[in-house]
Amino acid sequence: MAFKLIKHPTRVLVSGKSQSGKTTLMLKLLTKRLIKQVERLIVVCPTFLPQPKYRVLDKFLDEGDFFESAHESTFIEIRTQIEDQKWQVKTLLLIDDQAAETALHTGRKGPFAFLSYNAIWLNLTIIVVTQNLTAVTPAFTDNCENLLVFKTLRRRELDLLGDEFNPFDDKNAFRAFYYYAVGGAGGIPEVKYNFLYVNLNSSPVRFFKGFSLELLINNNNTTQQELDESNNFPSRSRNRTDQSQRDGQGRVTQEREEDILDQIERQL
Repeated sequence: MAFKLIKHPTRVLVSGKSQSGKTTLMLKLLTKRLIKQVERLIVVCPTFLPQPKYRVLDKFLDEGDFFESAHESTFIEIRTQIEDQKWQVKTLLLIDDQAAETALHTGRKGPFAFLSYNAIWLNLTIIVVTQNLTAVTPAFTDNCENLLVFKTLRRRELDLLGDEFNPFDDKNAFRAFYYYAVGGAGGIPEVKYNFLYVNLNSSPVRFFKGFSLELLINNNNTTQQELDESNNFPSRSRNRTDQSQRDGQGRVTQEREEDILDQIERQL
């Protein structure tokens, strides 16, 4: 499955509109997989305490490793702590909630930019969850190895994705490609938890619809192959309708959101 490509140390950017399922997916990815690869979890999230969904992280957090403020001083302290560890402690830094975007939009300088540039050498995995892809410093977006994009309401964000990651010759083809993965346009229903996963650490870059379906680009045409459950290599494509099912009369019916979430849970 494609999620096996996400390994510590790495940088992960999760972006999408409110209520798209991005935080739910991040928490499952963290608790089911990444937390097993690290020794320390640090959380920066202004809304961490009042939100019940974050309680699954409490048992992984040591005292002093939660920061409610996303100010520059927070990242100065985190940088100091990580450097004091002499890069010997495998650490995961989670930054969630759009309130943190001001602190992340610092250009190519500052303590968070330093962590972004040097994450691999610092034995550090960074996960940034945001509603606004354009608000995150280029120091992080230009160096992240994993991009998970849910439905966005901002045309500017879609244009940015097209400029940075377009495998086609024109933007219209990329928009169709994007909406095929996330839904919500071109007659494709919008369903919570649908996302486009881009693995930027591969050469060439690999694209996936969710974690189970790889989108292959051949001569500017898109084909799809299911991933074999035992490894990262695509197996022979089967006849199926992804994220949907057929009723007794052969018509395609939309898969329920909870079924998609259950599928993700089983994959992780």
